[in-house]
Amino acid sequence: MAPDLLNSSLDDADLITELDISHLVIEDDTPVDNFQSEVQQRLLVEPLYSAQPLPVPFLAAANVGLFYKLKGDPIVPDVMLSLGVQRPEDFSQRRNR
Repeated sequence: MAPDLLNSSLDDADLITELDISHLVIEDDTPVDNFQSEVQQRLLVEPLYSAQPLPVPFLAAANVGLFYKLKGDPIVPDVMLSLGVQRPEDFSQRRNR
């Protein structure tokens, strides 16, 4: 690669401040399995948020897609608990979903 192209690529990489996630399907409007399933999933998560604060920040969720790599399908665990992360304040922003 020519030196000027290499330097140009590095300069462009330095300007990237946020990943492009526009290609990810984060909502498909598919309903949950049934009402009983939805209640059970809530029961697995709500006690964590209503209990005494845990000693570390956390995110607990049920039946949500988790993108573990930039290109590829998400995994969708029944329940997920992630320790040491902050919950976004605004889930309406695409990058927080």
